[in-house]
Amino acid sequence: MSDEYDETGQNLVISLVSVYRIIRKVCGRLPLPIELPDGPVYDGELTMQAVGRTVFILQDAPVDEEIRKDLTTACLMWLAASKVIMWYLRFPDDPTAEIEATHLMVAAGEAAIDAGSALLESETDD
Repeated sequence: MSDEYDETGQNLVISLVSVYRIIRKVCGRLPLPIELPDGPVYDGELTMQAVGRTVFILQDAPVDEEIRKDLTTACLMWLAASKVIMWYLRFPDDPTAEIEATHLMVAAGEAAIDAGSALLESETDD
């Protein structure tokens, strides 16, 4: 059973990093880009702090309201998924943590993709 939890934990972290990369790319394409940490290895605490700050920066960013809403949602869902994954890694017997993290990451990814699509549309409209 331990190997199963190890594999599940690894898969959750890989998914979390994948969604983070989408958020990072969208933030970097904003009219006033928000730079999030990047690298071959991610520092979880630093990354979570950066995404948390991004939520507040977005509130005053010169960006379409729909993009702001979607990107804020992506960041908040990603942060929630991060916390649930940390919980899961500590307490792998929690019966719903894996499902919670997965749903939060799907919501974060969809919102980030929606924000990115709207951002691309606004760039082509200019």
